[in-house]
Amino acid sequence: MNSVYQSLSQDEKINIFKRCQELLIRDHPDSEFIIRKSFLTIRNKSLETLIKLYKEFNGNVYFDQDCLIFYKIFNLQDGLSELYKKYDKPSDDDGNTIFIIFATFDRQKTDIKQLIEKQLENKIEKISFSREGKFKFYNLQKFSSKFF
Repeated sequence: MNSVYQSLSQDEKINIFKRCQELLIRDHPDSEFIIRKSFLTIRNKSLETLIKLYKEFNGNVYFDQDCLIFYKIFNLQDGLSELYKKYDKPSDDDGNTIFIIFATFDRQKTDIKQLIEKQLENKIEKISFSREGKFKFYNLQKFSSKFF
């Protein structure tokens, strides 16, 4: 399913949240984004980030049985410098770059490059995401899921 996140009902958003937790537990059991009982008693930045994403996200979401991706589409010509300026803005209607905000998937089952090319957007030339607080930026043709 590929949708504009803000157009989804509250029940659909809750189902996406549940599915995200299921995928994280299955594919990344040590993830800091899995909600654990201990999170309820301490302040956890990862949990706060995840909850903010579910409440305020103004982009798109794609999910299937093995994958969940929160993303935005931007029309970028200058690469990273332009991405810094658009990061918090809504998606562009006709963009050439997919910016992945959050994703969980099993690398053995999902080829993210192939998914983007076939399911998400056919005009995408570049892929970007944040890793350890730094933006990464790749030409989609040279991208590999191992970069995640």
